[in-house]
Amino acid sequence: MPYKDPEKRHASVREAVARHKAAAGGKPKTKPSPLPGLAELRFKTARDVLALVNGQVEALLAAPALHVVTRARCVGYLAALLMRAVEVGEIETRLEALEAAINGGTNGETTRRTPAAN
Repeated sequence: MPYKDPEKRHASVREAVARHKAAAGGKPKTKPSPLPGLAELRFKTARDVLALVNGQVEALLAAPALHVVTRARCVGYLAALLMRAVEVGEIETRLEALEAAINGGTNGETTRRTPAAN
């Protein structure tokens, strides 16, 4: 609401800010802290990613402060990540089995097959 008097305008703005803070619970907005130990996380396999995403889904479902739509959107996104990680894990397992079959247990060294002479 525009006021000609600057004092009334400032008072109106102060009251609006106070109402806004009261509606928000008076909590100051803080930057969310990063995941603890994020620098130490190293993913070597798809199983490592699965374990992390599973934990995040559980934490998300247990968070009472989130709105239902926000929670559903986040869980849907994480479910898509889980599906991709499962696919990669399955491919990784199959590839390891194929490599073991091809190498015949030669300590991971590849063997070169020579074409048969006719």
